[in-house]
Amino acid sequence: MHRYFFATKDTFINSGSDFIDGTTFQDKNVGQDEVLELKKVYHNRQFKFPTRLLVQFDTDEVKNYLTSSDVPGDYKLYLRLYETAGTSGLSEEYTIAAYPLSESWDEGIGREGDNPKTTIGCSWLNRENDGSNIAEVTWSNAGGTYIVGDEVTQSFSSESPDIEMDVTSMAKKWFSGENKNYGMLLRFSGSTEIGMTTSSSIDNVTSSSISSSIVGTAAGDGRLLAHVVTVQNIGQFNGYGSSNKYVINGTVTGSVNLLSGNIYRFYQQDSSNSNHPFLFSTTYQASGVDATPYTTGVTSVGVPGNTGAYTEITASDSTPTLYYYCQNHGGMGGSGKLVGGSPVGAVTTSTSSLAISSSVSSSITGTTTTTFTDGNAGAEELKFFSRQTNTIYSPKLELRWDDHVPASGSNTGSLTALDLTGNVENYVYQLHNKGAYKETETVKFRFGARKRYIDKSFSTSIQTVSGSYFAEGSASYSIIDMATNEDVVPFSQYTTMSCDPISPYFKQDLNAFEPNRAYKILLKVKHDDNQTMIYDDDFEFVLRV
Repeated sequence: MHRYFFATKDTFINSGSDFIDGTTFQDKNVGQDEVLELKKVYHNRQFKFPTRLLVQFDTDEVKNYLTSSDVPGDYKLYLRLYETAGTSGLSEEYTIAAYPLSESWDEGIGREGDNPKTTIGCSWLNRENDGSNIAEVTWSNAGGTYIVGDEVTQSFSSESPDIEMDVTSMAKKWFSGENKNYGMLLRFSGSTEIGMTTSSSIDNVTSSSISSSIVGTAAGDGRLLAHVVTVQNIGQFNGYGSSNKYVINGTVTGSVNLLSGNIYRFYQQDSSNSNHPFLFSTTYQASGVDATPYTTGVTSVGVPGNTGAYTEITASDSTPTLYYYCQNHGGMGGSGKLVGGSPVGAVTTSTSSLAISSSVSSSITGTTTTTFTDGNAGAEELKFFSRQTNTIYSPKLELRWDDHVPASGSNTGSLTALDLTGNVENYVYQLHNKGAYKETETVKFRFGARKRYIDKSFSTSIQTVSGSYFAEGSASYSIIDMATNEDVVPFSQYTTMSCDPISPYFKQDLNAFEPNRAYKILLKVKHDDNQTMIYDDDFEFVLRV
């Protein structure tokens, strides 16, 4: 069985700005737009900013359905998003990640084409904004606050961009109350969201004989990792310092965690970094409090705003909590702003967990991976239908479970097994089709099956002529929207045909089907000789309100 639940709200949030007049999109709302845009934007062959998607479902509705319909515990829930026109520039391989949000948000009233932009509703900076006369409510972390540890992903490789992501683990935490349902956030996975690609891996092997050694699992593995730094005019925090702020990987004054043993480069190649040297300090800069440079393991290369410019830090177990700041302008690192009593823009370090072992002779292998911003990339843009669209492609949460009754034992009654040797031609037909159903119905669609041509003999029975069952697991069904020829219910492990003493059948809840549309049923039957037959014999019905 496949059962759908529609989104209650959705939108996308944008971390960028207009390339012509500089208007920021970080406070822009597009909650009523018909398209959800997940993209990485480049300009002049340099990465500039990403967008992210937000979508929420009524999990109480899903939970109540699971309980009332006695759905078994091995069910699956899939997020379904459908591509619309305008998708472009995708890599052959990419991964989309989804996370449960940990803060509430307002869908808002804006559209992408609004001029001037609409700011009422959620955006990259704000999760709530009721208008100019009421103070906005910011995300704890710009770009949406989410639970990193509950990540789910879907990887793509030269295939349709439609999202069909298993979110069962995420949903079950909502149902149990472990996480509160604020919906989910979707983004390009990891550093690929900010235009990073891996250039090379170099193996380094060192052999040694030593009297004692450090063993265990280090926090880092020696990799060289990259962060992208840009500068945007956001406004002062609490009346202090410059209105310009550092944006780390698309997040305004985002906090960063380092792993000891790794090397981190903060690239300042974007032209917005001009005259804004990026430094570290152990002091949190604020009104009346100056920052002094922290230089241990820190190297600066090039001129900010120019190709190749970066500040590099090698993290170690002794690296203290740091705060980044601009050498020339106070307040650019989030100085003076607290979230939950903690300063933003912190750079923390996770240390190693190691122990001392006895004398060993060893060969140590390490891998160095270099990541960088792909300067030759173009825009990567995914576009999906939102819930505002008047089509069958609205975002859905798809519940799947195996509800079939096996074609065995007493379930087959006096029916005879259909000949599936491949040596005879079979005839499959629909029984008791009303032609039209209501969207509130759960329908048992029945089918008959027999040999198409029956030899006359004294042993020929009425049952042989009019009723047979499909061997267990040999038949499955699909339901097609006739206007678009799209699968509403695809062939899958969850659409195996059932059987009772009357006939083969399947049950389908029509509650989430679009009304006033025509649908067609297909049956797929696997034969013993490995042939597969699709029966498409005008098994049609119409759904009415």
